[in-house]
Amino acid sequence: MHVSRLSLTDFRSWPQVDLDLDPGVTAFVGPNGQGKTNLVEAIGYVSTLSSHRVASDAALVRAGAPRAVVRVRARRGDRESLVELEIAPGRANRAQVNRAPVRRTRDVLGIVRTVVFAPEDLALVKGDPDGRRRFLDALLVQLEAGLLEAMRNLRRQELDRGVNLVGPHRDDLLLGINGLPAKGYASHGESWSLALALRLASYELLTHGDDDLGGWVEGSGPVLVLDDVFAELDTSRRDRLAELVADAEQVLITAAVAHDVPDGLAGARVDVVDGTVRRA
Repeated sequence: MHVSRLSLTDFRSWPQVDLDLDPGVTAFVGPNGQGKTNLVEAIGYVSTLSSHRVASDAALVRAGAPRAVVRVRARRGDRESLVELEIAPGRANRAQVNRAPVRRTRDVLGIVRTVVFAPEDLALVKGDPDGRRRFLDALLVQLEAGLLEAMRNLRRQELDRGVNLVGPHRDDLLLGINGLPAKGYASHGESWSLALALRLASYELLTHGDDDLGGWVEGSGPVLVLDDVFAELDTSRRDRLAELVADAEQVLITAAVAHDVPDGLAGARVDVVDGTVRRA
């Protein structure tokens, strides 16, 4: 699948932006603080109804504005869908699909699927268990069917015991290096590699499905978002990551300078400077 158009109103730093996107690689390039990450964050929000940067929706609304609106047009095969979300702090968010209101905001989940790589991913390795549980939770949101079946199977036991028995809130994700816990032992580069491996595994799962999930995933894979990732990687890791994701239907990259983007991911470029977006 790929996102063909992104429109924002009062989302983060953007009063208004409308941007057409193509399949393949698009790099958003510009100095820090220009709003590059805000663009890809909006696409990720439509996918999971949460931000990879903040826990509260309040920060997503431009200062002084009463609400934010995110519109994403996505194409999967020959089918195109328009998802619209209204984010209003202190009130229930509202959603539409193809201009028709939906009963519950969560009904838009699954229309747009993303995997986001970002600097915050280091917390998956070095941070507390709640960050790893949020990672599992966000993935399960997009795999809602590896979770509903398990809940159905345990429903009677949960009712009898009065407690949830399945879900990411019950577990921690254990990561190790040579038999030692990654937290406290992994180097900076090793921590990045582990975090990227988790995201790549998510991408593979969302693209190809899994026998344990009954092969439920259909169609093409998710949109890959690489948010300011390459500046943190050495040359060999940059090239290896580029090799692994180059065949994705759509890859969206943010970078402060163009040469941070590996040659293996050459494609379209959008300059983001002084509150404007412009195709290079």
